[in-house]
Amino acid sequence: MPLKQQQNHDDTTLIAQICAQDKVALEQLYERYVDKMLGLACHLLNNKDDAEEVVHDVFIEVWYKAKDYNPQKASVIGWMLLRVRSRCLDNIRKQQTKQKYLEKQVNEVQIQSKSGVDAYTDNKLLNKSLKILSDKQRLIIDLNYFKGLSCAEISHYYDIPLGTVKTRLLSAMQKMQKSIVNDVGSAK
Repeated sequence: MPLKQQQNHDDTTLIAQICAQDKVALEQLYERYVDKMLGLACHLLNNKDDAEEVVHDVFIEVWYKAKDYNPQKASVIGWMLLRVRSRCLDNIRKQQTKQKYLEKQVNEVQIQSKSGVDAYTDNKLLNKSLKILSDKQRLIIDLNYFKGLSCAEISHYYDIPLGTVKTRLLSAMQKMQKSIVNDVGSAK
């Protein structure tokens, strides 16, 4: 029997043993394919920690759903790599949804804060609100509002993840807005 055909047979046997709750069979399957699975996950996610989590989740899925494996549809490694790919794509979609939500929040705060800053052009209020920010937040505000760089440009130029730039901007704008509202409210 050719080596590849023998390995497919061995893999199918391991899956059958996993269905019978054989932990040693799962360990053997893990040792045989973890590197390939991790390689695919790292390639898709560009993040080793996330990739390791995906591979871990897939092996848990193999443990609980080995009975769902159909040798007529795919080899064992093909089935597992498909699970890795699916989980990676889910992870990417989740991150994109989170990113869109964050962008929406940043945009809403920007609109509110711009109107708030326009309404209260007193430089003392603005300077006071800028002083409560961390150096990193102040840099993002300076680059975005006073120098006109987009979040993507700041991310690229300073080699900061785009999500980090947007989070800092959102946090800074919320702090500034709260400071200005408190100062204007206490002046009444």
